[in-house]
Amino acid sequence: MENEKPSEADLLLINPVDGTLGTVTDINGFGDKFVTCRKDAKCRQCSKEIKKGERARVMNGLFDGDLEITNRRWCVPCLEAMHAHLSAPKPLNKRIEYISFGKG
Repeated sequence: MENEKPSEADLLLINPVDGTLGTVTDINGFGDKFVTCRKDAKCRQCSKEIKKGERARVMNGLFDGDLEITNRRWCVPCLEAMHAHLSAPKPLNKRIEYISFGKG
């Protein structure tokens, strides 16, 4: 169905850091999974708060020349918007809504 939300497995197939923190080859990833947040966190894409108990994608590793291992988190709405954009280029406005500097 068209309005079905993508599964977490589908959302893991997209690369949220490609083009923003370097290319895929610039990232030495050690982990990439969905978690239930144990504390409030900030989405790397939209800067909105991800509340404790919500699902989020977490990637950890060395990003773009970092000297220490860092964690990056993305909220599900941003990942769904990225997935929609990559699946069909028309919903770009939906993605822009989520990446408008955390104010959208």
